[in-house]
Amino acid sequence: MGASCQTNMLLFVFLWSFFTHSGHTAYPRIRLSYSDLWQMNRTVVFQAQQGTLLQAQTMLLDEPNQRLYVGAKNRLLALRLEHINRDHKEIRWASSESQIEECLMKGREKPECANYIKVLQQYNSTHLLACGTGAFNPTCGLLAVGTKATDRLFSLAEESVENGRGRCPYDPTSLCTSTLYRGELYMGVYTDYWENDGALCRLNSQTYTRTERDDRQQLNRE
Repeated sequence: MGASCQTNMLLFVFLWSFFTHSGHTAYPRIRLSYSDLWQMNRTVVFQAQQGTLLQAQTMLLDEPNQRLYVGAKNRLLALRLEHINRDHKEIRWASSESQIEECLMKGREKPECANYIKVLQQYNSTHLLACGTGAFNPTCGLLAVGTKATDRLFSLAEESVENGRGRCPYDPTSLCTSTLYRGELYMGVYTDYWENDGALCRLNSQTYTRTERDDRQQLNRE
């Protein structure tokens, strides 16, 4: 994150008039450069806790409830769009000591052996789905967030934590993409430790479907 990491800041850019007035629109969102947005004076700076680096990995915008959820290294944040630096909620979700020790024994570096939150999606009206690398042991769980903007609930449902293989990469530097549609999670992710098995996956409460294993040509077919 370059200079923003060095100053312990994360810069969130919002088209504020869009968020507050447009609601759900049939028009596509526009893309503007960083310099364009800065000149529009539509930027908000979130100050991370002094002495820490946020290392944000993924974000999820909840426009109806005016929230921004952030997945980072060993933690998740719930920020209020109207007052980014006021009353934000935080969940600490670090890897266990045994997971870290196992990760180090496999030859990984200490910074890699952490829980980088790579997947953050709306699971239902009251919960989010979050998945992290878990020190090269992918893990998923549900976050309770409430149903309306005035709810201050933001917690990890410990009983929901489970193996996240096939839903989250092992390596914190690995790229992945995900979207939730009609109760099904669609993922583009490396499903194995060595990143030899890239797959497109579809998951719901009962089934798990993916592209063929070891068939790299399948993803290139028309």
